[in-house]
Amino acid sequence: MRNRNPPARRRLVSSAVTVAAALLFVAPVVGDVTLEDIIDNVRRNEALYDDLDVVVITDFEADPKTVPPPSATIKVAFTSHLSTHSVSQGNLFRIDRTGENQTNGGAVSRDQTVAYGGETTKRYWQSMANLVRGRAEDSELARPHTFLLHGLPNHGVPLSVFLSGHDAVRSHPVGRLGEGLTMRVSLGGEVVHDGLICHKVYVDVLKPGVGVHNRREFHLALERNYLPVRVLSYTSHISRDVPVGEGAVTDFRELSPGIWFPSLGEHTSYDQQLLQRERRRQWTWRYHYAVETVSLDPKYPADFFRRVDFAPGTAVYEVEGGKTVRSYRLGAPGSPQRSVSRQWSVALGVLVAILGVGCIAVGFKKRVRPRAQAYY
Repeated sequence: MRNRNPPARRRLVSSAVTVAAALLFVAPVVGDVTLEDIIDNVRRNEALYDDLDVVVITDFEADPKTVPPPSATIKVAFTSHLSTHSVSQGNLFRIDRTGENQTNGGAVSRDQTVAYGGETTKRYWQSMANLVRGRAEDSELARPHTFLLHGLPNHGVPLSVFLSGHDAVRSHPVGRLGEGLTMRVSLGGEVVHDGLICHKVYVDVLKPGVGVHNRREFHLALERNYLPVRVLSYTSHISRDVPVGEGAVTDFRELSPGIWFPSLGEHTSYDQQLLQRERRRQWTWRYHYAVETVSLDPKYPADFFRRVDFAPGTAVYEVEGGKTVRSYRLGAPGSPQRSVSRQWSVALGVLVAILGVGCIAVGFKKRVRPRAQAYY
């Protein structure tokens, strides 16, 4: 009898140790998690979507009371409906966007194609095109970790880069941060959103002589590939506890075991003056997206990324090192190319500026109520 019990006891002890070890790895102690750990987890999960083929439908609307009259110089979108097909395959990518903005000055086409086939990035919109030597990053390339940030400053910067601070943002090709502004990133512990355990991460933008001016609060879902399931935006002089803007993922799609995709989401921005004066929230603009199709295994021929057909009459600008080295206008098929005048170069810059003002991410400046985001 004395020889039979010890093995049984040893098996029980061994089983208990195994269960304890498993629990330790499944539920790590929150206090041991660092910001570097979270950024690394975001970066590794972003890599799951490096190869991506997705069609996203986006709808935008602004409160009509905030839109200037048709006679105003600034053209601001009050509705928008876009369909964007974004493909990343290895180092190649292509973005095809169709749709238009309805602005206070009439309809503005948002049709655009951007493609990189290994040597040149081709960008084609309206009757103009850029040929950029090498790969030129584009803010509209689909990145599921930034879907909730669409239309906000730096929405084209990967989330892992954004969470790394101002030096990383400024070093990224599409990163923008105002002169003298700095970023401070910190952890806010755990929070539960819609049944999902999330890490809370604060990103503060500091302004000289003011301190914290803007704050974004990210809720990163541990069981959803560290995707942001909620984003809150604050402007310090308006309110430190009531957000001036908020977004949330409303549905996920599991593409394969353990790989989730944020298939539905929305973002709302509030009237800051009303919020400051009456602490009452009235929306100024709303954005909604829906994923129509998605695949993590695109298989397109190389020509899909290399070929972008320009219509006759397109003004083409070849760019190297950020400078235009050649410009011309395409003639009819079979006819020689003709040089583009300097006036066309100026017109290109003016049109791009107008389109930028008309886009969702820009409107509502001094002549209307301020929007939720301003400095980053």
